[in-house]
Amino acid sequence: MSYPSIAACILSLLVGCSTTSTTVQSATAQVKKAHVEIKGTALTLEEHVLVKLRENKLDASIFKIQLDNVLKDPKKTYEKVITLNLLGFLSKADYSQLYSEKALKSSKKFIRENSRSLHIAEKRYGVSKESIAALLWVETQHGKITGRYPLVQTFISLLMADYPDIVKSLIKEASDRRAADESIKQRFPDTFAFEQKIVDRTKTKSDWAKEQLQAINDIKKSGFVKILLYNGSYAGAFGVPQFIPSTYKDTAISMNKALPPNLYRMPDVILSVANFLKKKGWDEKKPESKSDALYEYNRIRDYGDVILKITNTLKNGEHQPRHVGSSSDTHKTGTDRAPASIKKTGRSTYPVDQSSDRHVR
Repeated sequence: MSYPSIAACILSLLVGCSTTSTTVQSATAQVKKAHVEIKGTALTLEEHVLVKLRENKLDASIFKIQLDNVLKDPKKTYEKVITLNLLGFLSKADYSQLYSEKALKSSKKFIRENSRSLHIAEKRYGVSKESIAALLWVETQHGKITGRYPLVQTFISLLMADYPDIVKSLIKEASDRRAADESIKQRFPDTFAFEQKIVDRTKTKSDWAKEQLQAINDIKKSGFVKILLYNGSYAGAFGVPQFIPSTYKDTAISMNKALPPNLYRMPDVILSVANFLKKKGWDEKKPESKSDALYEYNRIRDYGDVILKITNTLKNGEHQPRHVGSSSDTHKTGTDRAPASIKKTGRSTYPVDQSSDRHVR
């Protein structure tokens, strides 16, 4: 009978230890990856914002008063805005209820009252009056509800989104919602990936907010100082068509060339919407191009679908909805009840779902 050498036994033990050590390390690594680690910072929240403004070569003095106002009441300002924007993807939007008798009646009236501007837009940009009327209904009920969140404060709030303490708070709230809602668990089964998605969104939103503050700064420098005083949606969109500042800068059109575009003045609103859609490839003869252009306006397909449905009914007199647009189903602020999955956040038809961020907004 032969016995293994002492050297062979030692080697076997060493290999076994190495294998065990590797297994332990692997298990430890997996435990560490179960949750995202958020590194802290020595900066205060105010310093964090000021550093970001300087990095983007923005004049902090322009936004200092608004920053002070944001920091005075966190619950009513940045905490609310950040939560609405960053955790909206946990719910799904439902635009279908915006197709209603009220939508059709209001759109027909809008077309009658703005026939001249709509005719100019059709001739110049090739976008039908029905499409413009339908879009503006879905956006703000033709300007009835354009938002109540101070525009600059919204972007300053979103600039804070990647501050470590805020990121931790968002992950905690999102995780609590996920634990309590089986549908969210099913959509996001992996905890680490779920938390990482939130971290990534905070960085994306913060960087995007810098771009929008730069656009506001440029618009102000061009002479349109009123931009600093505007209110808008919690997502930073303003005016009747709900443009974000960078879209205003690149796309807004004034009917009167001597004046800057005013997104609360209907001729400018109509031309600006038509110009945007045309730039995004809108072609009345190609249905797919219309869907794609609307997707660039709001990157949720159901949004474009409901606009096209209203448009087709206005054009062709197709079957009209039954009592969907009654007073109990309207999207006004105040005592009227908002439809399922539509939040009353200063904007009549802004959906809860923000999983796909808008181009215009």
